[in-house]
Amino acid sequence: MKSLLAAGLGPGVAACLLLFMGAGVEPPLAKVASLDDVIHANNRGAAQMEQYKHAQAMEEFRKVTEGAPGWAPGFVNLGLAALYSRETAAAKEAFLEAIRLDPKLPQGHYGLGLVLKNEGKTAEAIVALEKARALDPEDADILYNLGLLHARQREFDPAISSLKRARQLDPNSMSIRYQLARALLQSGKRTEGDREMAVYQKLSANPKFAVPTGNQYGEAGRDALVITDYAALGGPKAEARPIVIRFSDATRASGVTFRHGGPGGEPGRPRASGDGGPGARAARYGSGLSVGDLDGDGKPDLVFANASADGRARPALYRNKGDLTFEDVTQASGVVFEGLGMAAVLGDFDNDGDADLYLTRQGGGALFENDGKGHFADITRKAGASIKGFALGASWADVDHDGDLDLFVSRLPAPGSQTPVSPILLLNRGDGGFKPAAAEMKFAGPPGGTVGSVFADFDADRDLDAVVSSAGGQDTLLENRREEGWVARGRGVGLASRGAGRGVAAGDVDGDGLADLVFAAGADAPLRLYLNGGHLTFTSQEIPKPKGASLFGAVLFDADNDGDLDLFVAGSELLLYLNDGEGRFKDASDEAGLRQIPVKDGRGAAAADLDGDGDLDLIVTENGGPPILLRNEGGNRNRWLEVAPHGLNSNKDGIGTKIEALAGPTWQRREVQAGAGYLSQSPPTAHFGLGGRSLADVVRLLWPGGVLQAEMDVPAGQRVDETELDRKGSSCPLLFAWNGNKYGFVTDFLGVGGLGLWTAPGVYGTPQPEEYVKVEPSQLAPRDGAYVIQVLENLEEVTYLDETKLLALDHPKDIDVYPLGAFGGKERQPYRVLAVEKGARLFPSRATDHHNREVTDRILTIDRTYPDDFRLDRRAGFAEMHHLTLEFPDAVTRLRRPVLFLYGWVDFEYSSSNYAAYQAGVRLTAPVLEMEDTDERVFRPVLDPMGFPPGLPRMISVDLSGLAPLSSRRLRLRTNMRLFWDQIFIAEPLAEAPMAESVKVSEIKANGAHLHRRGFPREHSPDGREPKIYDYGILDNTQPFKVTTGDYTRFGRVTDLLTRTDDRFVIFGKGEEVTLEFPAQGLPKLPKGWTRSFLLYANGYCKDMDPHTAYPETVEPLPFHGMSAYPYPDGEAYPDDTEHREYRKTWNTRRLEGR
Repeated sequence: MKSLLAAGLGPGVAACLLLFMGAGVEPPLAKVASLDDVIHANNRGAAQMEQYKHAQAMEEFRKVTEGAPGWAPGFVNLGLAALYSRETAAAKEAFLEAIRLDPKLPQGHYGLGLVLKNEGKTAEAIVALEKARALDPEDADILYNLGLLHARQREFDPAISSLKRARQLDPNSMSIRYQLARALLQSGKRTEGDREMAVYQKLSANPKFAVPTGNQYGEAGRDALVITDYAALGGPKAEARPIVIRFSDATRASGVTFRHGGPGGEPGRPRASGDGGPGARAARYGSGLSVGDLDGDGKPDLVFANASADGRARPALYRNKGDLTFEDVTQASGVVFEGLGMAAVLGDFDNDGDADLYLTRQGGGALFENDGKGHFADITRKAGASIKGFALGASWADVDHDGDLDLFVSRLPAPGSQTPVSPILLLNRGDGGFKPAAAEMKFAGPPGGTVGSVFADFDADRDLDAVVSSAGGQDTLLENRREEGWVARGRGVGLASRGAGRGVAAGDVDGDGLADLVFAAGADAPLRLYLNGGHLTFTSQEIPKPKGASLFGAVLFDADNDGDLDLFVAGSELLLYLNDGEGRFKDASDEAGLRQIPVKDGRGAAAADLDGDGDLDLIVTENGGPPILLRNEGGNRNRWLEVAPHGLNSNKDGIGTKIEALAGPTWQRREVQAGAGYLSQSPPTAHFGLGGRSLADVVRLLWPGGVLQAEMDVPAGQRVDETELDRKGSSCPLLFAWNGNKYGFVTDFLGVGGLGLWTAPGVYGTPQPEEYVKVEPSQLAPRDGAYVIQVLENLEEVTYLDETKLLALDHPKDIDVYPLGAFGGKERQPYRVLAVEKGARLFPSRATDHHNREVTDRILTIDRTYPDDFRLDRRAGFAEMHHLTLEFPDAVTRLRRPVLFLYGWVDFEYSSSNYAAYQAGVRLTAPVLEMEDTDERVFRPVLDPMGFPPGLPRMISVDLSGLAPLSSRRLRLRTNMRLFWDQIFIAEPLAEAPMAESVKVSEIKANGAHLHRRGFPREHSPDGREPKIYDYGILDNTQPFKVTTGDYTRFGRVTDLLTRTDDRFVIFGKGEEVTLEFPAQGLPKLPKGWTRSFLLYANGYCKDMDPHTAYPETVEPLPFHGMSAYPYPDGEAYPDDTEHREYRKTWNTRRLEGR
């Protein structure tokens, strides 16, 4: 046999293939390809999968399999790309080749099982998944799919067994809970099934604890993710220059003159004479620091907490001037705070784009709001952020996953006291205030108190957990169990039963993707590393330290930019430990020059690039002494990249974001934190050392809100600001019509029939399933003898379409026709057509917004310009309260049957934004129509609510005849919805007799309806303005949306289901389309000067997958027209007569699983 190198492989690929030779598998000959090319192509493919560009990813993975044809993971990756590109044959072929090359790779069997499952080959899929389970028995997704498939075969015992084990591994998965409940109920175990279904319903109703599921990439489990772990498969180690780094003391030249007011010495010792008294004993614990951008100039500034025995110490703030020099801005900052100060932590709690400040002390803490320029105001009492007790460390984190930062504060008993204390959790209400929530969310710590905390996803289950450092009690991991609260775990996960009460840091030190821990220690205890072995198990290892060294601050950071996390600890000494890339640390303190730098009572420590030169510098606080600023000399000889996340729907700081960088074979992960170590905080950015590589192949971000995004080929040597993508998941079905040249976009519709919209606890919106949609004459033309309309579901929801028909309205060209009504009005108007002479329209002579700015020109013509100078709330669909004042000609007061016509659109709220608003005490105010009281010159409500357009642009009409004659020509529209008006006028519609002469109505029933898959029309803006519209001719095959689990209508002709309103729905989901054909023959010939408009009548419902919507994960329970509400109460049920049972059995045969 030829040697591997002779076969054209680089040495790294050869090393990969040696693995397979060791397994007794002979690799085929390879084409000439360098290892670097193979890795680069694989990294690019991984990024494209996360951008949902699966077809492009296939091309990259083909390069991988051609360059390394003996590397089984390359074929797994190709199979995944083909699977999500819906190229089933190619996916199966790739997975089979991966299995041939390495039968012990579970991803190959799992991928094959998913393909067979999608093909409906249930028995074969079970065989493949059983092989995957044998190789990876603790994977909840494999077990879930096995249970689902056994249930499909009505093999309920193995189904229930698999699903129960999956539930043990992932108790917060709604999909597992739902399928288990379903299997139990189908097997006759009704009591247990009802109990499980109740748990599912509780999970699905609470967005704070929702687990994203679905069949898109990234949602099918860990064994359905692209493999990029080259080291584990025999690839070479990362390239990094062997450099020597040194840290120099830059304090004197920095301009930082702050000196801590403490007495020095070790804290926590028993009370003794001459120890300075209670104040001195408390002060010895302090103090820490925080590093962050106070004034928005992009440079890391410094905040030093302070403590003194007399309780009069004040913190200090320093502005970074560049090149590691600082200016004292304490007095100008407005931060007025004194006492036994302990910690400082920065976080944008109000999501306004700047860093706010929280300071702790004995007796409580204080919250300071930043104005964006580094000026602060004390809002502690106003925000409900007052606390009591001896407060030490603090951390910001979004513990309830609602898009804003909550505050966790550690506390100790006051020095000399034995009274048990617990940590404090302040839950952000979203309105600028907080509420205590530790008891509600079961946050607890050891009774002896805690010193500090660090947040990370320690069990890799997509939510934040916390670890707290105990002072003499059990160091504790608080596991986030979502709806069950937070469960305290200590000795059982391997943590110390008697904590040192020092700093704790978290980060992935061994490159396995899991956050490990380092606990600093006192003079008589070892410095400990806890390696995370998965499933919440930690293995303790001692890190050698000098005898008698007492350590407080701990920081994990990449000191030499070689791609792994090194360790710095501070206390009675300054110690640097360099990582060998495998999680083994070597003391490099002497070589780094740290032993020559004097330190006495070091406390807090943080790492940041203070001088902007690409390597991380260090800051250390001293009790009773000045801080120490340590300049990194030489770390930037290796290349680097810094990523700063900026949340959109997640919190603005991106706290909790998992950021990964792939640079050749090097894979690194960071989690953005706000508060760690000892009473301190480093900046909320992710710093990556790239060794000798000039770029990162991929930078990947998984945001707290679940959004996954990736950037490719990011050059080294820069700070990258990454803003969270806005991936809108729910709206309404889209309407396209054949206009003679193409299918043009008309609008969305059926938003009136939205199901399960959460509006308040236990209260859901009332669906209105009927809608008439105006289609202009230019938008619809016959094609092959029929008017053809496409109804397409483009987003993350399910549509239930019951009846459609087309109304042709023939009328003179100088008349416009519209349906009467507006969604959400005070009273639902009966259907009728309004005809308006164009010359009779009365437009406002003047319009002003709530800033009293003239906006008349924006509402006279339909041109996509609107009065839109109002502030948008961070909650989707909400804005500040705003109004539009309209002054009409005097003629409107003489109209007997006035109707207000408004053309516009609404950016809808979601269930989750309603929930967040409820937490903040904010109520959505639908448009209120007000009229000026001419005597008192004030506006008074006359229609509350008035109604609004149910989605994208369309005309609504509001009947004002009950107010005629109008007592004023001045009207006002007031709301806090995101409403955008394009055209407004008042007119008097034609009376009944002239209407009958001028408008001829013909009803057309559909003679053809076909359900099929279409894809996703490309969203775009033709003029750079909102709203975006859709191009039917440009399709994306996939989108990053989940699938609602349930029984969908079979593909094919569905005409019989749409001829009448009978609760026999055409049920379809994302990327699917119903083509409607209405015969054009038999319509009357248009008289000269006439035109033909249309109204599409649609009756149906839609339901999105917002976690707070009722039953968001499942197609059922099916709606029906006789229900009093959705969800409907006990005693109501979908019809169970012969007709409807036969409908469900015959038509709804296409089962789709959401995971």
